[in-house]
Amino acid sequence: MVKIRHIINYLKRKSDGWEVYLREGSLLNMEVINNKIDFVSSGRKTGLGVSVIKDKRLGFSYTDNIEKYKECIDKAREIAALNKPDEYSFAKKNEIKHKELYSRKLYEYTREDVCEYYENFIQNLKSTNKGINVLSSVYNRAISNRHIINSEGINLKEKSVQNTVSFGSIKLDKINYTASYADIKPLSPEKGREFGERIIELQNKKDIKTGKMQLLLNQDALGALLSGFINASCNGENVLRKNSVFVNKLESKVTSNKLSIEDNGIKQGLFNTWGFDDEGTSSQRTVLIKKGVLKNIMHNLYTASKLDEDSTGNAIRTPYSRPEIGTTNLIVREGSKKDLLPEMDYGIYVKGLMGLHTMNTMTGDFSLTVSEGHFVENGQKKYPLKNTMLSGNILGLLNCVELIGRDARHVYDISCSGTYVPSILFSEAQIVGKE
Repeated sequence: MVKIRHIINYLKRKSDGWEVYLREGSLLNMEVINNKIDFVSSGRKTGLGVSVIKDKRLGFSYTDNIEKYKECIDKAREIAALNKPDEYSFAKKNEIKHKELYSRKLYEYTREDVCEYYENFIQNLKSTNKGINVLSSVYNRAISNRHIINSEGINLKEKSVQNTVSFGSIKLDKINYTASYADIKPLSPEKGREFGERIIELQNKKDIKTGKMQLLLNQDALGALLSGFINASCNGENVLRKNSVFVNKLESKVTSNKLSIEDNGIKQGLFNTWGFDDEGTSSQRTVLIKKGVLKNIMHNLYTASKLDEDSTGNAIRTPYSRPEIGTTNLIVREGSKKDLLPEMDYGIYVKGLMGLHTMNTMTGDFSLTVSEGHFVENGQKKYPLKNTMLSGNILGLLNCVELIGRDARHVYDISCSGTYVPSILFSEAQIVGKE
């Protein structure tokens, strides 16, 4: 059986520096079709990523068979010889001030527990309307063990447990609803009732006239819009390549002074709180925007060295890739009002957006479909919307913040699984509807 020491001993030969990234984990999956459990699977997976530095040249290779570590290391050395010299480095040995915390209950979750969750979810969903059905859904519980070792003295281990559920189709009459949520503890089936109520509210959709009006984004819509933008624009690699709207914008006003945003990888109890990032750098709290002013950009070791900064602990990776940059827990500071709907005069209240992948992260321009929204007049929801789009520029929008809610919660989004945002009311936005 291969031990870590075997890998290290082989790496030490003919390398100026090296790094081992080992991730071992187990998965529990369940699929639901037409309200019934259709498929259950479980399994284990191991991935090994190896980086070597020789004569300032970096080589990387990976394998999902740890028994083939020698071939993997040899391949990394071959690749290093082909690459151009550059200033590469690995994380220095540092003190990690973090107590590993994970839900023991979720860690010990069984197939029977997942079946019980689905049964209760569907029961809660149907309590709002018996005609609502789950046509397709996938549940996933992932246990992950990270191990990072390098030639600088880093030797770090950390376990995490998360579960997610995605509903590809929840249907009521002609309404086809999609949703997902996640947690680091067992998922609450009470979400079924919330989703059912939201679906019912989408009946009898109507058009709205094109125009500029107030816009209220709830946590789901704001989180989806903001997380992708921040991940791209506050990304040190994009800033280095001049592919960001925030190039040369540090200490400049970029949004409304009512807005403050931070990346926080150390706050206990959040979805992506770690002791260290995927290079072994200690996690930290990084203020990105403070009262509208851009204060910091996120970095891994490479971009930090190129821009004469320190790593912010935002390296993310899999065993099959070199480190990139991404948020840990993206947090928007709350405001003072619990409910922003009564503050609206005339506009739309949006809970769901589609087409976020089409946003131009270099300019901030977007044109998005409103998948879940209502027309609002004098603080009251009047009717759900159809054939409606939100168009504009995200920096322009973020400079029109009118009020921020005191209702922040966790939002699961594929571009940033740890997003904690409140609702925000914008004074003006371009809404495209019926001419």
